[in-house]
Amino acid sequence: MKKRLLAALVSLVLLAACSSAPASFAVKVNDQAVPMQDYDDFYSFYQTSYEQLGYDWEGVDKEQLKQSILETLIQDELLRQLAEEKNWDLQTPEVDGELDQLKTQITTLGFPTYDDWLLANHRTDEKMRTLVAFQQNISQDEGAVAPEVLQQYFDDNAAAYDTPETVTASHILIDLEDEAKAYQLAADLQGADLETFAETARKESIDTGSAADGGNVGSFGRGQMVTEFEDAAFSQEVGVVSAEPVQSRFGYHIIYVQDHQPAKQGVLEDNIEQLRIMAYYTNLRENARIEYGDGMAPPSSEEDAALPVEEITFSPDETETSAEETAPDAEAGEAAAP
Repeated sequence: MKKRLLAALVSLVLLAACSSAPASFAVKVNDQAVPMQDYDDFYSFYQTSYEQLGYDWEGVDKEQLKQSILETLIQDELLRQLAEEKNWDLQTPEVDGELDQLKTQITTLGFPTYDDWLLANHRTDEKMRTLVAFQQNISQDEGAVAPEVLQQYFDDNAAAYDTPETVTASHILIDLEDEAKAYQLAADLQGADLETFAETARKESIDTGSAADGGNVGSFGRGQMVTEFEDAAFSQEVGVVSAEPVQSRFGYHIIYVQDHQPAKQGVLEDNIEQLRIMAYYTNLRENARIEYGDGMAPPSSEEDAALPVEEITFSPDETETSAEETAPDAEAGEAAAP
């Protein structure tokens, strides 16, 4: 459960919005107004982020992004109200512990400090503490959601809890002009263990991002890597080096597969705490009194549609320069939002 909560935090995202309408509030949540200035701040912040990262701001679906940011504002206010109503302590050792884990991950993503990450993602420590307190308190409260409601939520969203087939692999990338070297290196590494492979990757791989980690590119599912690399990795035996290098547009890949996990169908009992969080928030959002400011309301067909906590996510590593420039997954995420 710790990993799921932390992933939800690291993965917690805000999307940008279009220019503000002349109104004193963007949205009211249970009669509590969220100032239009909050919306304007998000707009300015995310437009700047998009442009700095080289995305085409003019091509962004402004209506969709507007509703995304409004849902973020609604979520923030709903959770603030709930924490106040329940009198949750936001300074407990448990909350501190969860944030300490987040801070550890943040430093590996190129952010010097937690405060830098908060600034880069337009968050505050109080909002993060409120989210953590919500997740911790609701996930452990067996009476928070009725069993039949949990079952219905799981039935409606079962696919989201399935685990896809994954492979964990390392590679050594050799330049396309060095075909002979790639084939000779693959031959020399036949029978090598992971430690030997990693040492060679550090010395020989032109993918400097993964080479520093012994060629490790982590775990991935289908559709995340370039086709040639993916097909080879998913068909290769675990614990061996590829008999021949695999050519892609990035070069020749010599692959070592460390693990291969089959797809697994989700089970309610295995996801009970996360389901409790999601079902509780969905009910909270559906029963909230929401009033939109002038020009802020969604299309009528979407007015009652809530965006669950899980789907409002950051990508804190978007600004990080990584192995994606040369590694096998470089073509994934080309249109990712900041």
